[in-house]
Amino acid sequence: MGNSQAYPVFRTTDLAAAVETARRLLAIGDPTGVKVSLEVTVSEASELEMLSAAMPTATAFGCGQSPAIQASTSSVIASPFPIFLEWTSQPLGRLEDCFVAVAGKCPATVVWSRVGWPEVPALHLPAEEEYAHVSVSINSRQLHWDEPAPDHTVHIHDRKGGSLRAQWLADQVGLYLIGPPYLAV
Repeated sequence: MGNSQAYPVFRTTDLAAAVETARRLLAIGDPTGVKVSLEVTVSEASELEMLSAAMPTATAFGCGQSPAIQASTSSVIASPFPIFLEWTSQPLGRLEDCFVAVAGKCPATVVWSRVGWPEVPALHLPAEEEYAHVSVSINSRQLHWDEPAPDHTVHIHDRKGGSLRAQWLADQVGLYLIGPPYLAV
């Protein structure tokens, strides 16, 4: 198991448009084994309360704390900020829309993993599942929130050196690579 490369293909201030673009990319793959992971860093009690109310099953990590506290408990609200919340390996379509609706200005990420990219015989590309992901970086230019931004970025993931497949996938939905790839998940 290794890390994928993330290829940015779309950037917008319209979060709904970013999620719709991600879904168009997901439609190219095989959704059978897709799992969704959601991550967000909150810096204020009001953000935490809103996310906790909408999605109470998060695992929360406070400053220096281990992941054993539920976001909806008052012990988290008393913790120093920032607080990191995550939902991992969720079924496709279960939480994404709710999460996006309450993410607000928080840096966050939605990752659809194991999308199942198809074989592309014309480019001599075999089918790919292990590194086949689509992600949306919310209020950031990268998955790891290294570049906070007022916009959102959609990424296509593949193996290292997979720019040929990334460009092919982008082409299928009328997009193109808009920046260099970086090491992802």
